[in-house]
Amino acid sequence: MKTLKQQFNELADKYIAAFEKKHGAQLEFWVADDKSGIASFGGTWFVNFSDIMFDIDNNLPKRLIFDWLDYSLETHYYNENKISKLPSINLKSYSKGVRHEIKF
Repeated sequence: MKTLKQQFNELADKYIAAFEKKHGAQLEFWVADDKSGIASFGGTWFVNFSDIMFDIDNNLPKRLIFDWLDYSLETHYYNENKISKLPSINLKSYSKGVRHEIKF
């Protein structure tokens, strides 16, 4: 009988394979070799496994997750530099159309 860890690792591999195929992105590594944590794609994108699951389970539009990551980085940048104070938006809300206009 397979251990829960083995079963989880196989399931995580299936999610990653679906994510790679859908987005044309390639897994580079798991941060701290932890498949339940953060995956790096091409050294540019760092994505939580829970967001990968949400993307696949909800059949989000292709590349929407990367648009959300860009938006999140821009929001963080503007907040850190006190240009604006926008709240963070999670992937689920972003996928439903929630956005804040970044104003200078």
